[in-house]
Amino acid sequence: MILDRIEHAALYAPLSARMKAALEFLGRPDLATLPLGRHEIDGENVHASVQAYTTRDRGEGRHEAHRRHIDVQCILEGSE
Repeated sequence: MILDRIEHAALYAPLSARMKAALEFLGRPDLATLPLGRHEIDGENVHASVQAYTTRDRGEGRHEAHRRHIDVQCILEGSE
């Protein structure tokens, strides 16, 4: 897991073309105003799921892992 600030995205973009596309999407000036739902970035290869929800307390959540994809998360408001 990588935990960092968006200001450091350029460090991770060289990892893969798909990572670069995802991080470029997070740099959009209209990111905070996108409607909820799925947004295609590179067809089935890269997409964004814009969500709004109430997070759980630290002790109530569980860790997740992905074997077939990378999950890039960006919190625009609040904390998790």
